[in-house]
Amino acid sequence: MDDISVTPIPAVGFQSPIEESNSFNLTWITASGLTYQVEDTTNLSQPNWVNSGTPIVATGMPLTVSDTNALLSSSQRLFRHKELLPIRNLAWVNGGRVGPPTENEI
Repeated sequence: MDDISVTPIPAVGFQSPIEESNSFNLTWITASGLTYQVEDTTNLSQPNWVNSGTPIVATGMPLTVSDTNALLSSSQRLFRHKELLPIRNLAWVNGGRVGPPTENEI
């Protein structure tokens, strides 16, 4: 395990959201190479969040995403973003075997 490296990840959180016409813009600081997924819901009492767009690979610069229907489609919409880990870099322990997951284990 002598080839381990640690990359600091910026604090998670949206900067001030911006409303423009009927769209809603969300911006946050990113770490280069990480993949982010924005999700939204209209009700926090329901556990299901819906992907808003596709995953985005960051460059390390602030990232802005826009929801062009946010203000028309619902009077309330909640957003979050999460960092997606690349599966190929994870260690997987299953039944005594250590290594990347097989297709059946994902």
